Order: sequence, then C-alpha cells, then structure tokens
Amino acid sequence: MKKLTDRQNSRIRSKRYRDKKRRELEQAKKTAENLQDEVTELRMQIQMLRNMVN
Repeated sequence: MKKLTDRQNSRIRSKRYRDKKRRELEQAKKTAENLQDEVTELRMQIQMLRNMVN
C-alpha cells in the first residue's frame, strides 16, 4: 500500500515539475521574442539617425 502511494505521489510531483518547467520555458521564449523585437526596433532607429547625420 505504501509503495502505491509513494508511486502516485512521485507521479504527481513529476507532473508538477514538468508543468512548471514548461511554463518557465514558454515565459523565456516570450521574453526572448520581446527582446528580439526591441533590438530590431532599436537597430531601425539607429539607422534612421545615421541617415539624418549623413
């Protein structure tokens, strides 16, 4: 009986861990996308400023 409960608890902990890691990965991907968008925008602004100076 104890083995069954331990196995069930282990399965629940494993699922929670996987779900948490999946959410963290999704958040990291969103952050990376947002940062990439910001970099692209800043590069465009730099190019515009260079064109104004020249």
